[in-house]
Amino acid sequence: MKTRRITKSQLCAALGLLTVLAIVILDKGCVPAPDFSGPPAKVVLKGFVTRSGSQLILNGRPFRFAGANMHWLALDDSTNYPSQFRVNDGLDAAREMGLTVIRSHDLGISTGCKNCIEPSLGVFNETALAHVDYVIKAARDRGIRLIIPLTDNWDFPAVEV
Repeated sequence: MKTRRITKSQLCAALGLLTVLAIVILDKGCVPAPDFSGPPAKVVLKGFVTRSGSQLILNGRPFRFAGANMHWLALDDSTNYPSQFRVNDGLDAAREMGLTVIRSHDLGISTGCKNCIEPSLGVFNETALAHVDYVIKAARDRGIRLIIPLTDNWDFPAVEV
């Protein structure tokens, strides 16, 4: 058996594809295939997704989506920001798979390291915020909505800054 190393981007892309396939199967094949011929057109996103009971709503209509988790979009680890090329490549791959929503923890939950959004309590990193701004614009240009968690319940170990 031949093995091959894959990158995090490739793994995320594969998981996203499985998500899309599962949704198509659950919908009995009723999901229209997106048209990705030619260069990506600038997509206009209007409105916010809201909830009505157990249904997600966008602009008065039910909102259904296929999505993936790309935690690294703003910060790979506590020492590296992903390049704009890597961000664009990941978002382009997501778009080509028909994904319309991406969750990325590091766009909001980023504290306690020198490259984090908030390296220490009340101190904000302009470079990290610029990376977040870029990701938000790049996703918007591709018609991808973002889920940006602002907190979670994990107890991360203290990191020296």
